[in-house]
Amino acid sequence: MRTIGLQEGVMKSITLPWFLALLFFALVFPAAFAAAEQISLANEQIEVRVDKGNGRFTIRTTDRRDNVPLLCDRSTLTSYASIAFSGGKDLQEYGNKKGKFTQVPARLGSSIVSRWKYKDYEVRQEFTLVKGSEDGPVDCARIKYWVLNGTSVMQSIGVRILLDTAVGDKDGVPFKVPGHGLIESEYEISGNAVPQCWYSYDDYDMPNVRTIGVTRAQDAFPPDRIIFAAWRRLHGAPWNFKAKKGTSFSQALLSGKDSAVALYYESRITPPGASFEAETTYGLYSVQEESGKVFSIAMRVLDSIVANRPFAFTADVQNLSPNALRDCSFQLVLPDMITLDKGQTPIYTRSELASGETVNLGWDLRMNSDAIGEYKIILTALGLDGGKMRGDERFHTVNYVPPKINLTKGLSFFDPLTVTSEANRYVPPADPAVMKPDPVPVIKPDPVPEKKDPTPKPRLINLPDMNIYLSDAVKAESPERIALRNRLSKAAQRSALLEEKMRVLDQRRMSAMTEEVAAVLQNPAATLESITAIVSRIEALLDIVDGYP
Repeated sequence: MRTIGLQEGVMKSITLPWFLALLFFALVFPAAFAAAEQISLANEQIEVRVDKGNGRFTIRTTDRRDNVPLLCDRSTLTSYASIAFSGGKDLQEYGNKKGKFTQVPARLGSSIVSRWKYKDYEVRQEFTLVKGSEDGPVDCARIKYWVLNGTSVMQSIGVRILLDTAVGDKDGVPFKVPGHGLIESEYEISGNAVPQCWYSYDDYDMPNVRTIGVTRAQDAFPPDRIIFAAWRRLHGAPWNFKAKKGTSFSQALLSGKDSAVALYYESRITPPGASFEAETTYGLYSVQEESGKVFSIAMRVLDSIVANRPFAFTADVQNLSPNALRDCSFQLVLPDMITLDKGQTPIYTRSELASGETVNLGWDLRMNSDAIGEYKIILTALGLDGGKMRGDERFHTVNYVPPKINLTKGLSFFDPLTVTSEANRYVPPADPAVMKPDPVPVIKPDPVPEKKDPTPKPRLINLPDMNIYLSDAVKAESPERIALRNRLSKAAQRSALLEEKMRVLDQRRMSAMTEEVAAVLQNPAATLESITAIVSRIEALLDIVDGYP
């Protein structure tokens, strides 16, 4: 599959003078407009296409689903990832010419995989077709990145994924976010308020094509912030973007709207040999219809629900009667564990619903318990037909299982991947990159010296990820300090035994604490109380880790 590539600077909006200039340029320098080769991954529902030259991508439906775009699908693709190295000081778009592909985008089973190397870092990009719901079709694409720290020291790494949305034949579409309502202009959500999912429609009132973006999938850590804005603004400031609430999705004063979504996975300290992960899912929002005597009711709830966070429940109700129905009401009945979010009413009303007409309903709900089980959401639809009340009732079962959020905040161990261009098959590495902790020494109290040397002599205590120098000036031979050092020794041993669980610690928090410990212990004037307080904090942190499942 091949498409014609245009220069990025004019790919989003082209005026007549630009068009004439481009036409002249194309005739004089045809090589500059050479076709860009793409690789495709498709089923009966959706298709993912990836540019083999730069890794940019698009998603669209297939012929069975009317063959319409879900992401912008112009001649130059406009959805891509940016990698923030050195805390954002070194920002690179995945697949650019400053690095090189060690594996160009290629099919690998049900995925498209590529690897791109920049300096001592290696980035893996993967697209996989997945189910949007447990009992639904494979109609979504999982987009995932691994950024390997190939250096010998800790590095600060972050990722931004930019999705240039275009639903059906509509660009500049609005978004619906549970707990935030309809978003039609620039908007940012960050921290714990980041939604589990967001939606877009080709027509909000009467949608033909609906999409869903999932941020909090099972075993995937969510982004730190999500921004809805015009593509050009997001493209122009890939990392340190400052959202201006209410700014139009329009690209320029006289141009049309062009909305996009950016997911930011903020920089975190990544150890040597480990990788930073970022993952999201985007695709069709499918519903399952059930027909009754009067109404056809299609309901949908996202499978992966997080307790105490809003989630969307949608329903499409169609009048199957040959007559118009008057004084219609649509009522939601919820179990005790699920409530309406932010004071919404459980009842929608319509004065009239014509024969064959569909009403699109939506509520933001909230799971108020972590209790695993099945919960039934009931929707009742009623309407007057010739003076007689008629209706149907349907229910949707929510199977609630608390999602397994990856507490490493995007950190993992990098699994090297080799894809051969001939067979596109996976070749296991001979020696996978696995990070192991340094051996933990047993720390014993120093013997009391027979003669005191007036010159302080540093002694090194090796703890995991800590190098703490002690001197005679802090009187380590005192019983209190010996006891504290023994407690530190036990903490180090527990840290080694809990290696797997220690991976869930926030790297920045742990780094700050260890630096504080080292600074205090190196200070000859450090008080016994200050040292005791910090050691107690480390032990308390280990107690928390010890309690993780």
